[in-house]
Amino acid sequence: MTSPWAREREERLAKAASNRRRNKEGGDGVPEARPTVKRSKPVRLTVDMPPPLHRRLKTWTTGYAAEQLDVTSVRSSEVVRSLIDLLTNEQRDSELRELLTAAVLEDLREGQQ
Repeated sequence: MTSPWAREREERLAKAASNRRRNKEGGDGVPEARPTVKRSKPVRLTVDMPPPLHRRLKTWTTGYAAEQLDVTSVRSSEVVRSLIDLLTNEQRDSELRELLTAAVLEDLREGQQ
């Protein structure tokens, strides 16, 4: 008598095998190609940071940035998105991108030591 788990495993394997097609040489099965779809939902990024760094970010977003933009506060996520765009967008100011890239790389190098 086979256990329910063994039966379930065999069924999953049989289903997976039936979903494969044989390659031209008749060798091992190759998974069916799936169409590529663009993401419709944003990707979540979670960042752990030390409390002093978080305090500095909050102070900057709720103090300086909010004052400059004449709003009550600026979301940290908006700042992170903006910084990523400044670092990676070829359409942005290349001199600023180079300065930021150099500063980030220097900071990363110091963190590795």
